[in-house]
Amino acid sequence: MIINTAPDQIGNYAEGILLRENLESILSGLAENGKLRPILQRRQVKFQVRGKNDNFMWLGIETMKTPYWIGFAIDYLDKMELLMYVEAKLKGEKNSLKAKLEQMLPATSKVKIDYENDGEIWINAVQKVDATFKDNSEAIREWLIKTSLAFLELDKSK
Repeated sequence: MIINTAPDQIGNYAEGILLRENLESILSGLAENGKLRPILQRRQVKFQVRGKNDNFMWLGIETMKTPYWIGFAIDYLDKMELLMYVEAKLKGEKNSLKAKLEQMLPATSKVKIDYENDGEIWINAVQKVDATFKDNSEAIREWLIKTSLAFLELDKSK
């Protein structure tokens, strides 16, 4: 695909680049949290567009332990929104895990079971970056930390 280089588009591209750099900086800074440092050490922020049927661009950190993915989903085709996203694979009863996670997170966060396979539950927590988080990278960082720690807590309780 050839990018439209019309002058009226260059500003949009520049804003997108600055947004990505800001989000990458937030994600890189998560390793400063003592409890998250062990799972984030030597992990790099990755950018992905998964396929034709996926409305999202993904920017995040994949780990080898719980939580397995921490980052952002950018809906660029449908709702045009930025979402904070944490995902993990846990063992346990799915409704119980979902209920516990919902109690640990702000009411505005959405918790969803992605799928279940042989007693392993893929579960995610999502929070729209709305007016509460506008121009507040510290609030975004805190949500990602709190949510990741909630997943770690659930993983310990199995």
